[in-house]
Amino acid sequence: MIPLRILHFIGSRPGPAGDGARTLISWLTRQGHASAVAVPEDDGAATVPGVQVIPYGTGLFASLFGARAEFARTIAVWTPDLIHVHDLELLQVALDLARRLSLSVVVSVHGREDAHTARLLRDPRIAWVLLPTESLRAHYLGKVGLTRDRATILPPGVDVALAGACPYRSADGSTVFGFAGPCDTASGIERLCDALIELARAHPVRGLFRPAGADDRERFDQIVTRKDAGGIIASVAPDAADFMARVDVFADLRSDDRTAVPVLEAMACARPIIALAVGGMPELMRDGRTALLAAPNRPGSVLEAMNQVLDPARRRVLGEAGRALAQERYDMPLIGEALVELYRVALGDLANSSAKAEGSTTYRRISETRIR
Repeated sequence: MIPLRILHFIGSRPGPAGDGARTLISWLTRQGHASAVAVPEDDGAATVPGVQVIPYGTGLFASLFGARAEFARTIAVWTPDLIHVHDLELLQVALDLARRLSLSVVVSVHGREDAHTARLLRDPRIAWVLLPTESLRAHYLGKVGLTRDRATILPPGVDVALAGACPYRSADGSTVFGFAGPCDTASGIERLCDALIELARAHPVRGLFRPAGADDRERFDQIVTRKDAGGIIASVAPDAADFMARVDVFADLRSDDRTAVPVLEAMACARPIIALAVGGMPELMRDGRTALLAAPNRPGSVLEAMNQVLDPARRRVLGEAGRALAQERYDMPLIGEALVELYRVALGDLANSSAKAEGSTTYRRISETRIR
């Protein structure tokens, strides 16, 4: 197979866009495909080791002084086969470039977006919109008006082999609940903190938060200070590589349907998950087998789930089942193979309806074949 040349747009917005894209790009590079990353000039957080970074100017200044035209010329010299947008804040810039250079675009979507962004997803240059769950795909088909041959299921991938090297935390009689940013209105972090505080009255538990960035850490620290929970809950640096090794359980109480890569990473690390039974969570994991899904509107449901994972044996069973599910459904070689096939369909002939129809079920077909 001829190697591909993919231009990735990655921004600094907290969430799955950055983490999942970096894992993907690293895998593509190891498979012999070439990747370049387009980032805003002032965004140093979007770099990927060993991959060319091409900055571009933003705003009126960049437009007036020709920075965008220069950016397009730089990209043309690099000669990408297509564009993959991982952060929808950069979708308009990517579409403008795609029109200049006659390139097809693939877009990863992780949740429901605002009306303007949703309209952009109907642009004819977009060959594929990648959605992590069936429930989110149904939303974009029914509410946004995407056609079935352009919206396909493809969850983020995780490196299960690398995660398998993550050790269990040394037993010290306590249980550490990990959770991650962004710390926004839909994150459920305040609810999680309240449950931890209540649980700590009867059991030795602690909370450890991994922020999405410096500002995110400041917002979280304000919550902890307001709740006077500094003795129970702490935060680590955003780039803490050993975060999963320091926790026993991973919790994600987001109330929207945005898919968070750290949840899949925790599963790959054999950490049991506590989440709300909302959005795509019931699709991504198996309640009672790999995770405990709490009722979103029932007081005390999160605390009940937390109580269940205080038992180390129960944690081990849930965690190992989660790792097996991650291997089966979200391992990067599986996701990468499906994505490369979608890339090639996009490059072949966007008007070829039979290829597009087959491509819309690529992930399901490949994952089911591997299970057999």
